[in-house]
Amino acid sequence: MTSKLKYIPVLKDFVSIKTPQIKFLNSKNTIKSNTTIILDSSFNPPTRAHAALITQSINLIKNKQNSSIDQVNLCFCLNNMDKTVDDLNIFNYRLELMDEFKKDLEGELGEGIEIDINITNQGRFFDKAEIFQQYLNCNSFYFIMGLDTLVRFVDLKYYKDELELQTKLNSFFKKCQIVLGWRKYDNSTDSCMDHEYLKPYNSKIHLLNLNPDNLQSVSSTSIRNSIRLNDGEWKQWVTPNVIHYIESNQLY
Repeated sequence: MTSKLKYIPVLKDFVSIKTPQIKFLNSKNTIKSNTTIILDSSFNPPTRAHAALITQSINLIKNKQNSSIDQVNLCFCLNNMDKTVDDLNIFNYRLELMDEFKKDLEGELGEGIEIDINITNQGRFFDKAEIFQQYLNCNSFYFIMGLDTLVRFVDLKYYKDELELQTKLNSFFKKCQIVLGWRKYDNSTDSCMDHEYLKPYNSKIHLLNLNPDNLQSVSSTSIRNSIRLNDGEWKQWVTPNVIHYIESNQLY
């Protein structure tokens, strides 16, 4: 599929907004959901590891929490805390990649689970959680994140002071929980769970050891490097529609 730059008008309107905002690109903002999963990522490109995080998180929540997921949100932040991109064409390619990934994911999940693509201008997870709760009529929110993101989640440099952080944590965990993707041999996970700010909420942080083990080393960066080397290895870690889009548009 060759890019039609279909998201450029939406992006032009969105980047001009200065107030906290989220836009749902595939469904109505008022959708009612019992339990939703949110994967916030740069999706540059989407990978089989992203897909596994979603499918295995759904199974974990079903088995551990006795709760079924009826919505998945693929969230792309246009204003991340530590990096920004100004080129609307780059944003457009990213969203079209997510479109293709969504098609592949729908094939894996089957009927009964709605998948939506969202864009937001909120970089902090607390702020994302607040705006999701504002727009979605949902009982429970599960945010999928990695260890690096969890560390930033409680990093005081992103908050005015300790009181703001503790207030935000208390508010977040009232309706939100975390699925933490971790690597089997990464001992830093235990120390992070013992963090003074997170310890009171450990029951709402669920560890997910991604299977099979070789998926744990898959990253968008390694895939981009493989594409640049033209070695073909990257294709085993990317879903079919995403492969086709990357090749059709000669990305990376």
